[in-house]
Amino acid sequence: MISLFTDATRRLLPTRAGWCPWMATAAVALAVAVGPAQAGKLGVYTSDAKGFDTHTFYYDDGQEVVLIDTQFQPELTQAMVRQIQRETKSPITRVIVTHPNPDKFNGLSWLHQQGVKSVSSVGVAEAMPAVHRYKKAFWTQTMKTFTPDSYPAYADIEQPFAGSQTTLKLKSGETLTLFALRNSGVATQQVVVRIDETGDLLVGDLVHHKAHAWLEGGLVKGQATPCIDCWVAALDELPALSAGHPQAKVFGGRGEFARVAEAVRAQQDYLRRSQQLVRNYVVGLGPRKLELSDAKTAQAHYVELEKQIAQTFPDYKLPYMVRYSIYGLAQAEYANIVTPVSTGARAPQVLLEHVFSHDADKTWSRLARFCSIAEWQSLVAGCVVDERRDGLYRTVVMRDDTAYVERLERFSNQERKLGYSMISGPLPVKNYVAELQVVPLDAKRSRLVWQAWYDAPSSNVEAGTVKNDLTALFRNGIQGMERVLAAAQ
Repeated sequence: MISLFTDATRRLLPTRAGWCPWMATAAVALAVAVGPAQAGKLGVYTSDAKGFDTHTFYYDDGQEVVLIDTQFQPELTQAMVRQIQRETKSPITRVIVTHPNPDKFNGLSWLHQQGVKSVSSVGVAEAMPAVHRYKKAFWTQTMKTFTPDSYPAYADIEQPFAGSQTTLKLKSGETLTLFALRNSGVATQQVVVRIDETGDLLVGDLVHHKAHAWLEGGLVKGQATPCIDCWVAALDELPALSAGHPQAKVFGGRGEFARVAEAVRAQQDYLRRSQQLVRNYVVGLGPRKLELSDAKTAQAHYVELEKQIAQTFPDYKLPYMVRYSIYGLAQAEYANIVTPVSTGARAPQVLLEHVFSHDADKTWSRLARFCSIAEWQSLVAGCVVDERRDGLYRTVVMRDDTAYVERLERFSNQERKLGYSMISGPLPVKNYVAELQVVPLDAKRSRLVWQAWYDAPSSNVEAGTVKNDLTALFRNGIQGMERVLAAAQ
């Protein structure tokens, strides 16, 4: 069996300015609950707010110590090591990274210098470099908390394991089994560490019991992309990993520690209710939802969402976690509403792709203006943009003297994506939404993806006519784009 030694707990979770007594109480209670001390002992180091109040764990079998995750800043990892050295003479031999977030791997470079070997799954190892670049840009360029030179140095995983699991045999003969979960959770890749003697699970930020979750989502194609259904499914994998150990607990990256069934149930409830709250909020914005597409106007909505989620879970700690991460979930729900097909909800009625012999930035710069349609769509006689209280509109006058009024629904320079809806016009469809996106292929080529969704007429003949007309319109527009891009060379 393992134990969090009661006397040591007070040292492992030190009193400090801003310290929450609930956390110390939970840890002491755990020390009593898991049973008498034997060879293996589980310790925990908890950072202050500079490290986002993060728990990192270490397992001492009496002959060696294995770390589970690092801290966000190397000096916090060093503080954890000093704490371990006060508690035991066992050398630190390995560090396991549970998922590709910087508070789990930013201490690797320093640990490697101390001779500590790093272990994780191939999936986590492959995901880490992109996450490092994304987060370094955020902290150095957006937040300006670090300079490029002062941001923690990156280091790769030294011993990645392939397949769904691997077992580490400790010097005492005890074992730790590492599981690469089938489903993504708080990040795109997730490793769970099981202490095989007890069935206890160390899961990183997959679980924050009685503390708010990090709802940003994993990095997919350079974008934070939360998948709540995936996260719920990942949590469903945990009970089987601790089978045969009814007293087994989940040790998460923040919050309290709880038995597996309780921790899974509570985390899933938190995720589902938070997602529904965000979804209702975005829908309730009505035309104002366009404010979510601009970083400056979106911030007020993120603050309000933090307030509402905190009110929904009044006994949960660390509400600031919501403030800094909710953008991921809010943007996902916004995208669901504006362009539901992008999440797989339904297929587009019209979809054309075209490869340009121009780099993505050049192509996007010529197509991104909302009224640039008048430059490359030869069937358009003119276009006028007007800003109204509920968003940006354009009136597109066709050469046959018909006109369409369309509203900008989504715009992202980073994704090179523009989405718009048809408010009025002669096209005999309802709920028309279209999206243009420019995707880089290489230094000299880019792909345009142009899609449209709508409720088609009930008549099959009329529906076919609409589809054919829109397809012809898109093709004509793409030909015009080629002319405009060629003339710009």
